[in-house]
Amino acid sequence: MSDYLNYFRKSLREYYEMLGLDNIDSRIEQRVSRERSKKIVKNLDKYIRKDNLKILDVGCGWGEMQLEFQEWNKTGELFGIEPDDELYDISSKINPKIKHAFAEQIPFETGEFDLIIFNDVIEHVNSHYESLKEILRVTNKKEGYIYISFPNYRYPAEGHYKVSMLPYSCILPKWIYKLNLKINGRNPLFFDKYVNPICDYQFFRLLNEITKESNIKYEFISLSSDTKTLKERIFGYANIKGIIKLNS
Repeated sequence: MSDYLNYFRKSLREYYEMLGLDNIDSRIEQRVSRERSKKIVKNLDKYIRKDNLKILDVGCGWGEMQLEFQEWNKTGELFGIEPDDELYDISSKINPKIKHAFAEQIPFETGEFDLIIFNDVIEHVNSHYESLKEILRVTNKKEGYIYISFPNYRYPAEGHYKVSMLPYSCILPKWIYKLNLKINGRNPLFFDKYVNPICDYQFFRLLNEITKESNIKYEFISLSSDTKTLKERIFGYANIKGIIKLNS
């Protein structure tokens, strides 16, 4: 575990430095303490039974959520996929059931999982449509769940860099937002190479399209706050969070 934490901290520091963030030490310790993962588990506890679940963590990154779900789902099975070479090397140290794979081609059987974790990943995939279609494919259609969250790129902010941005980066050319980042003194490399913006209405349009094509019935349980700021009333929530419950 100590080797894993050392790799985790080193890689996180390089990532935060590339984004130009401040308070890096504090941000690293928040991730190491799994504060965000604990909040996700707390939300899932309200809606999902946790006995003998077969869980797939899609885009498991550094693997901190793997540690949280190993504690939460002690009687079940936990798997993961991660496409990035470095992150796969780190996360696979804590779970050998993590596979080196992309969300567009998930190497598991149809309907295999009770719960899919798709946390802050859809904005990084090459194809939103193919990734969401694959995730729905491997989820148990009778009583499966998908936890999803992503930054809403209709909202005038960039969540990775923690800076204000022009709204609707989900539809405008990337060069505009790269320029926006440069004006803010940030290196746009991460945004250019790893971000494929998506906004709330695009996501729900895809979800409805794919579920209709596959004859899948679902319910979306929103986990966003009931209270909206002025910006959120205009542009939608800054972050979309919810549980997709399948009940075909």
